[in-house]
Amino acid sequence: MSVWQKTQNKYVVLNLESNSKASILKELAKHIAEKKDDVDASELAQALVDRERLSSTAIGAGVAIPHARLKLLKESHVLIAKSAKGVDFDAIDEKPVHLIFCILSPSKATENHLKLLSRVAKFLHDTSFKEQLIKASDEREVLSALAAKDNSY
Repeated sequence: MSVWQKTQNKYVVLNLESNSKASILKELAKHIAEKKDDVDASELAQALVDRERLSSTAIGAGVAIPHARLKLLKESHVLIAKSAKGVDFDAIDEKPVHLIFCILSPSKATENHLKLLSRVAKFLHDTSFKEQLIKASDEREVLSALAAKDNSY
């Protein structure tokens, strides 16, 4: 399953403006809803918040992978976002999050959702890949690094 195909040009946000976890989740939901007619921003934001209540999706080293499954979605989507100033996301290492991979899947696609989560997590264990994304100055650079990583697996 290609993370790059689930991201494409429409799901890259280089400069998140929010400064708290709750507001970041709302901002991510807004960006996705602007691109997807079948996604309601408030419903998505609530789904992301509900998931975060179970446990933080911040995996440490400046990275978070918020995710949710929604009934109305027909396919999975991945949004990559960056926060230059960093956000407190309740990470296990207590460091601010700068890089976010937001994963959305149809509610019935449990296996595919878990595969996407696993693939993204594997990608993010590569320090040089994370650095490429953090240093990327435009969407093209983000997507190029993602495509190269996808093709290497």
